[in-house]
Amino acid sequence: MPRDNIRHVFADHGRGGWTVRKPMNFRVSARCATREEAEARAKEIVSNLGGGTVTVQDWDGSRWEFVQSLDGSWRDSREGPIEADVAIPPGELLAEELDARGMTQRELAAAMGRPPATISAIVRGRKALTPQTAIEIERVLRIPATIWVGLEAQYRLALARQEVA
Repeated sequence: MPRDNIRHVFADHGRGGWTVRKPMNFRVSARCATREEAEARAKEIVSNLGGGTVTVQDWDGSRWEFVQSLDGSWRDSREGPIEADVAIPPGELLAEELDARGMTQRELAAAMGRPPATISAIVRGRKALTPQTAIEIERVLRIPATIWVGLEAQYRLALARQEVA
C-alpha cells in the first residue's frame, strides 16, 4: 500500500466545518460541514488512490488516524494504538488558520515582530515552533500556546519515528 496516500482532516474554525488536504499542500481537497463527512471524503480519496492513511486533527490537540488495511477495511486508532508515522507540521494548521482569517503570513510576522521568513519556515515544517513563538501566536491569534507546543511535540515525535523505522 502506498505510504504517500495521506489526507489530513482539520477543523476549520474560521469558515466553520472541516477541510481535507494532502500533506504540505495548502490547496483544499474538500470542505465539509461535519467531521464525519470530511472523514468519509478523505477515506474515499485515499481509497481511490490505492489505500493509505487519513489523519484527523482538531484544534484541541486531539488526533487520531484511520489506516486502510490490505483488505480495504479501515482501522481507527481510537480503537487501539496505531503507531503514527504521519508527521503533520503545526505550520500546516497555522496556515489553515491564517487562510480562514484572511490573514497572510507576512501580516502575522509583522504582528509578532518576526521576519516573514521565520513564519514561512514554520509553515513548511522547516523550523520548529518554539514555546516563545507559540506564546506570540497566542497573543495575535488567541489560540492557546499549549495547543501549538503540543502540535510541535507530536510532529517531532512522528519525525523521530520515521527515522527509526
